[in-house]
Amino acid sequence: MPTIEEAGTPQFIEEKLAHVLAAVLRILERMSEEGFGSRTLIGFSAAPWTLFFYMVGGSSRKRTDAGERWLTEYDAQSGELMKLLTRVITEYLSAQVRAGCQVLQVFEAMGEHISRENFEKWALPSLREIASELKKRHPDVPLMVFPRGACYALPALQSAGYDVVTADTNTDLGEAAKALIEEAASTGSGRLAVLQGNFDPRWLRPADGGSIDNVNKEFRKMLNSLRNTNIGLIANLGEGLSGKESPELVAAFVDAVHEISSEHKL
Repeated sequence: MPTIEEAGTPQFIEEKLAHVLAAVLRILERMSEEGFGSRTLIGFSAAPWTLFFYMVGGSSRKRTDAGERWLTEYDAQSGELMKLLTRVITEYLSAQVRAGCQVLQVFEAMGEHISRENFEKWALPSLREIASELKKRHPDVPLMVFPRGACYALPALQSAGYDVVTADTNTDLGEAAKALIEEAASTGSGRLAVLQGNFDPRWLRPADGGSIDNVNKEFRKMLNSLRNTNIGLIANLGEGLSGKESPELVAAFVDAVHEISSEHKL
């Protein structure tokens, strides 16, 4: 394993992940060629805890307790690995900005497989450090974060400097908005992040009760939950697509976002 000093450098990232940076440049070229040059390209990385989880436990469907056991049984080594991952991810995302990405997203996909106590001890400090360093280097680049399964951390992530905090399908958007407002008031910053999410993709699957009427109804419920909160919303799913969704219902969701949201003032 490389040392923190060796891995936490732009040169290391540009050598080991050159193919990713080349892909960013190629994507930007194709976007320009196809008339989408004004669209935003989002850079992406998994978060430190998520990478840690996969490194020590393998598949997310097996040995889901391995990550937390490592944190307990190998405290010092876990700390070193989390520091290394934090530095590497920071440099990786920074390199994507240099390659042309205009927004960055950090995805804590395995938040459901760590206790709240350990999330706050191990995962949250790393996410704070990533946000702090990226804001120093690229103050005009918006930062997005998605702590799937750990959305109790949205207020703390707002305070850490993330501009967009994403909610999963198990999160009540109205309650999340209230928590963000309370966090901003308690810190005195007055700074509110934008919420992203959290439409349940099951409404896009006919086998699970999905229909155009239900898509419209559920999307209206999403918007209504944020009424009078003064919180911005980026309408999105609260979970990824499984491949069983109806293209017609996916299109209906996109249409609902454009048509129904224009009727609302959040």
